[in-house]
Amino acid sequence: MHLKLILKHLFLPAAILFLCGSIRLQAAAVENFRVNLDYAVFFNKTSGPYIEIYYGLNRAALKGEEKETEGGGCLVAITITKAGEVYLNDMWKMQTNPADTTKNSQIVDVVRYPMEPGKYKLTLHVRDVNDATKKDSIATEVEIFNYSEEKLSLSGIEFASNIQKSKPGGQENFVKNRLEVIPNPGKLYGEGREVLFYYLEAYNLLAGIEGEKYQTLCWITDDQDNKTTGLPELKRTKRKKNNTSVEVGTVNISSLSSGVYYLNFAISELEGEPLITRQKKIYIYNSTQLAAGNTATNLTEELLQSEYASMDSKHLDQEYEYMVYLINDEGQKLYESLDNVVGKRQFIFRFWKGNDPTPGTPVNEYRDTYFKRIKYANEHFRRLGKDGWKTDRGRVMMIYGEPDFIDQIPSSAETKPYEVWAFDSLEGGVEFVFLDASGIREYVLVHSNALGEIRNEDWLRTRARILR
Repeated sequence: MHLKLILKHLFLPAAILFLCGSIRLQAAAVENFRVNLDYAVFFNKTSGPYIEIYYGLNRAALKGEEKETEGGGCLVAITITKAGEVYLNDMWKMQTNPADTTKNSQIVDVVRYPMEPGKYKLTLHVRDVNDATKKDSIATEVEIFNYSEEKLSLSGIEFASNIQKSKPGGQENFVKNRLEVIPNPGKLYGEGREVLFYYLEAYNLLAGIEGEKYQTLCWITDDQDNKTTGLPELKRTKRKKNNTSVEVGTVNISSLSSGVYYLNFAISELEGEPLITRQKKIYIYNSTQLAAGNTATNLTEELLQSEYASMDSKHLDQEYEYMVYLINDEGQKLYESLDNVVGKRQFIFRFWKGNDPTPGTPVNEYRDTYFKRIKYANEHFRRLGKDGWKTDRGRVMMIYGEPDFIDQIPSSAETKPYEVWAFDSLEGGVEFVFLDASGIREYVLVHSNALGEIRNEDWLRTRARILR
């Protein structure tokens, strides 16, 4: 049985946290009602590994917050699945305090669950208790490692907006090892939050470190895994006292340009290469720091936490190749003129964003549907080493969708095999005719009455007849 160990909430001033609720989703269609999600895995010698789940949302977006006597609140639900089976379900109501005067703030929370080693999918749903249209959800893949008691190990990394010694009357749910660690689930730093705080734990130091002292190293790399200039590697020498240690630190990131970066933390002997390393993605937004030539610059706020923010040129070009059926000649010339990865990221991100039918949700249904068609085309129309989406049937499927009816005409003494695809709701009803002229199921479009498509009403006589 898996029990939620801790649940409380904290209100932080908007001057510190306003950025976190404004960049992950594609538009502020639901009054900035967006949830950020992060997690880290730790180890307890008695109970084994456990996960800390951090989330935050904009309190000002909650209905009822504007009324001093009612206050707002939200329903929060967590589902964790393993191999498609539900491993854990939990749900609770978070009620805000109407007497609290810290309006325009973020609610930040942490919950903890003991876990078994394995790979999981974590999904978080949040809904306003006073307005069912205000809701958001986010999901992430999670891997729980089986920590060894004989091998040097590191926990996951928790990013924080502040770390300080715990005090009586503080937020107890954020306290661990006598430190109050306020999570930053958006993992965004920059304007208004120039100092990055991090927390992690080291295990099995006595068995894993040979000498009496060891060294910790912390450095920042960009999205191409290059060490950043101007931010030196931070080194500390520590004495090996206990089998476990708490590793906390800060990095001033005010000099970094906007973009995607990684915090790297490692432990080594006093001399030698790192024995173990952890890495975790962060997002930087500095509107005054847009240095030319840095591949992590000139990204919009909304792009920073999208999948394109860290995509390399090879994968961007592959995505663009898939999109070619949807982009006009002018757009194709523009993309092909781009000679840097930043411009390609912006082009592709803005294209999908501009075609998202529900920009206030975390899912772009237009893109999802398109890529499902690519998958279907590759599975059903691939021929002679040619990807299915590149065939005529694949192209029609990707642009127009699934036909309402397919009439498959087999070969006969008079004709070669062909297919007729009917779309009843397209332009008042259109057809596409695909002919297997070679007899090896390589169907080619020979006629359609759809606008802009090849038109040959005499195709049956001129192309499908068997030559005698």
